[in-house]
Amino acid sequence: MNLSPLVPPLAATLAALFCSFAGGCFRAPGCLPAALAADEAGAKSQSSFGAARKIGKLSDGRIKESSGLCRSLAFPGCFWTHNDGADGRLFLLDRAGETIATLEVEGIKMADVEDIASFAWKGRNLLLLADTGDNDFNRPFCRLVLVEEPAKAPDKKKRAQPIRAFRVLQFQFPDGPRNCEAVGFDPTTQNAYLASKEKRHGVYLYQAPLARLLDEEPPTMPLDQSITEAKLVGSMELPPVAGMDISSDGRRAVLLADDAAFAFERLDHEGWPEAFSRAPARLELPPRKNGESICYGSDGRSLYLTSEGNGEPFWELPATPPQDVRPLPKARPPRNRPN
Repeated sequence: MNLSPLVPPLAATLAALFCSFAGGCFRAPGCLPAALAADEAGAKSQSSFGAARKIGKLSDGRIKESSGLCRSLAFPGCFWTHNDGADGRLFLLDRAGETIATLEVEGIKMADVEDIASFAWKGRNLLLLADTGDNDFNRPFCRLVLVEEPAKAPDKKKRAQPIRAFRVLQFQFPDGPRNCEAVGFDPTTQNAYLASKEKRHGVYLYQAPLARLLDEEPPTMPLDQSITEAKLVGSMELPPVAGMDISSDGRRAVLLADDAAFAFERLDHEGWPEAFSRAPARLELPPRKNGESICYGSDGRSLYLTSEGNGEPFWELPATPPQDVRPLPKARPPRNRPN
């Protein structure tokens, strides 16, 4: 594992000696234990994409900061988005970016909702809201909030339809407060994955199991005050990440930075920690105004993007037949946690 230029030459030498006795993994105070290093040889993607195209525009004046995006399972061809922050409203969009319906989550006060994911569970179409933003790194815990998509879209001319949260996971990060703006859900394992947004380069990846929460009867509302601890599963050297999604078959994941996305693919024999340990494919994106949202479409390959600001374009990155995609250089773990 090549740690330079992240550590001085002497430290790199000591790290190499240590790795020979510690299963190939350098551990040092202030650094991640078992941080994952990627292999350039595994950086080819089975998915490739055509030119990005504008398919619509977010013209609803209430959507000021489209911070998260996911496809709707109840309404094919539509998408859910939400504002950044404590706004508990969810907006259902068609492919043209027009608002079809609005929901307002009740039963819980949001702090800073940053991302959203969708998945099916026991005949229910669920939305997973990541109330995980923490710009000041001082939240005692964060929340993953589950709501169910309505069977019938509310009348878009009426006020927002109230909808109650019926599952809530309160959790802490094991290494102290983190600012997290990206979440994905793997339906094959019922685990949520969270990517931290650091002040410098570097992404820390965490796993939050939801299987037990989903199977609880009766639902955990009113709010269960217990706090779970998320599991640190790896790290990589990437630009600050503000969005994420995992495909509905659990095979592909994408992480979003300012001007590029980073695509990962999981093999049959491995879990996401192993898949995330390989260098991702870099996907160039169209210029957007502070883009923080990305999701897969119904084919599990094509990507959709929005950005902050009213009247911003709704983008599609259509999947094309497989071909090689330019990989990143070898991924390395971040040096130290920012102060």
